[in-house]
Amino acid sequence: MTRIDQCVAVVMAAGESKRFGERKLYLDLAGKPVIYHVLDALNQLDLMDVFVVVQPGDELETAYPVLENPDYQTGQSSSIRVAMQVERDWQGVFFCPADQPFLDPTVMEGMTQWLEEGRIVVPRVQGRNGSPVLFSKTFQKELTQLRGEEGGRPIIRRHPEAVVYYELDDDQMFLDIDTAEDYQSARLRVREQSPKSCR
Repeated sequence: MTRIDQCVAVVMAAGESKRFGERKLYLDLAGKPVIYHVLDALNQLDLMDVFVVVQPGDELETAYPVLENPDYQTGQSSSIRVAMQVERDWQGVFFCPADQPFLDPTVMEGMTQWLEEGRIVVPRVQGRNGSPVLFSKTFQKELTQLRGEEGGRPIIRRHPEAVVYYELDDDQMFLDIDTAEDYQSARLRVREQSPKSCR
């Protein structure tokens, strides 16, 4: 069993937002940019560290280390490789989409309780996989060798025996902002919430 303070989180914020048509991470959502909803959720956890991977030139105000990905146009895997270059003695790594404003820190805390050497913990609701996925250090080398747009999915496909599903009842956490319709849906949901901002 792994503790949350043995894990790091990587916020994947270097995407081009091709489907949305503009940089969605900095759109206002209930008084703050979308990405800060994710950072505020992570701030509630006793993680070893949080790394935010961005495009060169992005200006992000946060106390967390910000890593530039010069190869962001080649896909998600390039951001993973950038983060894996940071030397920390972690036992697990979460990969968190920066456009997932309803990220639930209690779910992430619970996921770490299932992490052991050689495991990948995937949150799931009614057979639908979601993010963030938690990889054990066993897969560090494979993470550094990823290529293309799929991120860590090829590793999950290669190692079905390693996957442990963390079952959820509600899929709200999985809502990511890929389209203008997603953004409007998120605005409707977040009106009922007033998370404390701490970054």
